[in-house]
Amino acid sequence: MAGRVGRSLKVSEEGKEKAQKALTDRCLTQKELGKELGFSRETVSKFFRGLSVG
Repeated sequence: MAGRVGRSLKVSEEGKEKAQKALTDRCLTQKELGKELGFSRETVSKFFRGLSVG
């Protein structure tokens, strides 16, 4: 689902689509997801834009 890029993680397109569907199905915002998982909204946003997170 994710590949290593140096010390960061980068999501695959399939993983991003699955995560976006889960967000939509649960009516969550990226901010709410980040809060539940202990990440900032910015980190969640980078994940969904396909940028390295780490």
